[in-house]
Amino acid sequence: MSVLELKNIHFSYEKKSPILDGVTLSVGKGEIAAISGNSGCGKSTLAMVACGVIPKSVHGRFSGSVTVMGEDIKDKEIFETAQHISMVFQDPESQLFSPQVIDEVAFAPENLCFPMQQINDAALGALQTVGMSDFGTFAPDKLSGGQQQLVALASILSLDPEIIILDEVAAQVDDDGTGLLRTAVKSLKQRNKTVIIIEHGNTFADLYDSAYVLSGGTLA
Repeated sequence: MSVLELKNIHFSYEKKSPILDGVTLSVGKGEIAAISGNSGCGKSTLAMVACGVIPKSVHGRFSGSVTVMGEDIKDKEIFETAQHISMVFQDPESQLFSPQVIDEVAFAPENLCFPMQQINDAALGALQTVGMSDFGTFAPDKLSGGQQQLVALASILSLDPEIIILDEVAAQVDDDGTGLLRTAVKSLKQRNKTVIIIEHGNTFADLYDSAYVLSGGTLA
C-alpha cells in the first residue's frame, strides 16, 4: 500500500532553472526509503513538496501532484498535512523554541486544540519512542546535538504522523548522537512507520528498504 505518491513534480525557484524536473516517487507503508544526491540537487526541496510546504509557503513555479494517505494535498492546509507527514530538519535549533523539552513536544497537539489528556499522553509517548523520557524538564539548548534532534523528532511524533522525513539529521551530530538517531529510526520501523531519509552518507544505509538518487532534477 502506497502512503505517499509524487507524480511528475516540476519546481523552480522564481526565474531559475527547474530544480525538480519530472520527479515521480511512490513510498509504501512501513518502508524506509533513502534519497541521496549532491548538495544543491533538490533533496530538501523535494521533501518540502512532499509536506506541502511547497507551494503553500515557499513559492515558485510548481506543477504535479502529491498524494498522502490516498488524498491529494493540493487543497489542504499545511497543519492538516502535518498530521500525516512531517519533517525533521538538519539543524534542530531551527525547530526548537520552548523553554522545556516537554513543552516543545506538546506544542503541536496543543496548537491543534487536542484535549489536555490526549496532549499529555501524546507528548509522553513521543518522548518514550525516541528514548528521551527522562529529559522532559530539560531546556533544549542544554542538550547535545543528537538529543536535540531526538526532541525535534519527538515534537512531530506527538501528532503520530504516518510518514516521517528526516532531512540530513545526522549531519551535525557526533557518533553518540548518530547512535541515538539510529535507535529511534529502528523504533519507528518496528512501529511500521514510513520513513524517508535524506542523507549524503550511509549512516542509515543498513536500514533502507529502497534508495533513490536525485540528479538532474529526476530520481534514479
